[in-house]
Amino acid sequence: MGRAREAVFAFYEEHDHRPRNRDMAGLTFWLRTAASLTLQRFCDELGLPPGRRTKHTLKTCKQVVTAFYEQHKRRPTIVEMSPVDQWLRSHAGTTLQKLGDELGFPPRGHRTLESCRMGLRSFYEKHGRRPTVIEEPRLNAWLKRNTEYSLGVLCDEMGLLGRSYAKRTLENCQKEVRAFWERCGRRPRVKDLVNTHRWLYNHGSSLRKLCDDLDLPHRPPSKREIQGIYQMGRTSDSCREELLNFCKKHGRPPAPRDVPKVYQWLHRRGIPWKRFCEEAALPSRKKGRPRSYGRGAAIPFVKNGRVEPLR
Repeated sequence: MGRAREAVFAFYEEHDHRPRNRDMAGLTFWLRTAASLTLQRFCDELGLPPGRRTKHTLKTCKQVVTAFYEQHKRRPTIVEMSPVDQWLRSHAGTTLQKLGDELGFPPRGHRTLESCRMGLRSFYEKHGRRPTVIEEPRLNAWLKRNTEYSLGVLCDEMGLLGRSYAKRTLENCQKEVRAFWERCGRRPRVKDLVNTHRWLYNHGSSLRKLCDDLDLPHRPPSKREIQGIYQMGRTSDSCREELLNFCKKHGRPPAPRDVPKVYQWLHRRGIPWKRFCEEAALPSRKKGRPRSYGRGAAIPFVKNGRVEPLR
């Protein structure tokens, strides 16, 4: 039995925890057959504590918690320091949160503007860029609720640049917008140039204002507009010119069905078709019978469903 005690104590000093059945299978079998004991009950009689042995003291726990606070600017959670919290509960009669209160650390979630600045500075030093709203939603919400800042405005004040902000200037934005207009033939929307719009918005402008300053039309001129063929609006002079061109081309004055758009334009303005043609000095239409029937032919007409000649 003495040799069994020595073996268990030696294992505990080496591994800092109780031996398990698979660690000492031979000793476990001997205890069950010779002494009617299990290995765990034998460890209880020897006074070995369950679980892993820790080498913490109250002084070392305070040092560990203080070092964590100086590095992360917040209290540690129980998940992050579960061995320390377990030792405090079993040996010191306190908890991790109570120890933080004794050391004078502010509770988790307590923010100040200075702590926000320090957190943003540490993020910038680690990642080389400012954080986005998606990465720090709680910080942005706290700033908007308790201060006059937002996440982007505070980063601008601190001089923290984003990944695409470092080389962005107003001239670069103008070149990018003009290149988009030449490539796509229209003004860019916000979803087309998101980073450019954000930069302009943070500097008191917008994508639409920049397009207005550059005098960019909403769409490029078409080929017909460039050649001067397409007319945006119709006037009486353009209608008269269109009727004269029809007479020159076909050798007769047009009927309303030949130029429906001109006729609709005149009808909407209450101008009679006949009077407008007379004012335009168009040649009159020839009166008489259609040539297809000849001079002496009788013109047929429909009467009671039958075609009868006109005498």
